[in-house]
Amino acid sequence: MPESASHEHVEVLRQVLELARAQRGALERDDLDEFDAVLARREALLQAGGVVQAADATADAVALPVSDVALTDDDAAAIDALVQRILAQDQANEALLGARIAEIRGEMPALTKGHQANAAYRMSERPSTFINRVS
Repeated sequence: MPESASHEHVEVLRQVLELARAQRGALERDDLDEFDAVLARREALLQAGGVVQAADATADAVALPVSDVALTDDDAAAIDALVQRILAQDQANEALLGARIAEIRGEMPALTKGHQANAAYRMSERPSTFINRVS
């Protein structure tokens, strides 16, 4: 791979790492809209940069475009290090997201009871709009 191409992939992976960190910040603020927006930017960056995820969803791997020129050891080490940092950040993000989901699931029964209690106070019929002078 020509030197400029390998540096481009390293730069794309650095940007992906920064976006993974931004996702963490969004999760810590409970801002799921921002989390989704950052995820979309990240996917677009990976596609535009020529970096694609492995076809096997269970594999912790990325595939870089194939080239006739081999990566130098330094380039390969830099790419491997960045990929490992991205994977570690993604695993931390996944753990935090899982904890948030579990927390929300735990609060659901209380919300359901509160909704039922509020419903008991609602008027089932409209109040009368006239005055009964007979009584």
